[in-house]
Amino acid sequence: MRKRRNYDHKKNMQRKNKLRMAKRSSALLAATAIMVTPYVYDSEQKTLSKYTAEAANIAVLGNQTLSASYEGGILTLRIRGNQLANIGALSTYSPNFQLPEELASILQNPNIRNQTTISYSIPYAGIGGIALNNTGSVTGDRISVNTTTNSIGTSIRHTLGLSVSSPTTFTARINLANLGITKLPNAPDGTLDFRAVATDSLITTIDLLNSRGALASITTGISDTQPPAAPVIHAVNSEDRTVSGTAEANSRINITLPDGSTVTATADANGNWSAAISPQRPGGTISATATDAAGNRSAAGTITVTNADTESPAAPVINPVDSDDTTVSGTAEPGSAFRLP
Repeated sequence: MRKRRNYDHKKNMQRKNKLRMAKRSSALLAATAIMVTPYVYDSEQKTLSKYTAEAANIAVLGNQTLSASYEGGILTLRIRGNQLANIGALSTYSPNFQLPEELASILQNPNIRNQTTISYSIPYAGIGGIALNNTGSVTGDRISVNTTTNSIGTSIRHTLGLSVSSPTTFTARINLANLGITKLPNAPDGTLDFRAVATDSLITTIDLLNSRGALASITTGISDTQPPAAPVIHAVNSEDRTVSGTAEANSRINITLPDGSTVTATADANGNWSAAISPQRPGGTISATATDAAGNRSAAGTITVTNADTESPAAPVINPVDSDDTTVSGTAEPGSAFRLP
């Protein structure tokens, strides 16, 4: 007869508890691995793809949007997006804002950092899972300027807790008025285009801005890049004391005389212009260019100075000459040249 084993309930419970603990540890390790493994969000495919070590930056926000506004001399750019689920392990957030070429010159201004403020609001899960926000602002030496990418940015440390899916915002405010910009510049298509992206570090190339950056525009005036037509110069003779002509209305006329000296004039609303000159020698060239209000300069219009006196002089009177004379004399039109046959 087979012996019946005694059932040890206590040992059985201990084995089950150990199994549960092992499963929990495995799950925790897996979750930790997922959290610290960097992924990149593909906004077009709506997917996360594993980030490779060769990449330069990680985009830390999904569904990024950018707004741009200008009021009272202040340019405001705000990027907003949801934190990617696995970015909780990151400790640095770097918002990067790219300016259009029309505003790139302000990045050369030594006061750009002091006139720029970047504020942030980063949500995170506090103790007990309570949703909190890490907020603040940076300026001055904390602002990074990159003239290669025409961008400004900063690096923000965030080590308060795990990130959550609530919207994260970074807002850049640039005091253009204090940088000497009293109005937004015109653009060829009438719009100023801005880009921004939030990454794990400051960008060094425009690739990430172009591929993953959010875009916003501000409507402005259309810039005039078309030069005026070359001025038309009316005929000038050797006795004239004015030069005149026509050109684009209200353009500035720069006139170059045969000796290289210059005079200026301004075309009126009908395009007519004139300037005082001294009499010029026949055969000399007068040229003129027109410059419009946008600074576009025309090609040169030219004319040749003509001789005002077109009537032939009277025949010279030659005094008598005998065989012993060594000179010849007479009278002729004043200033005329006398030549023996």
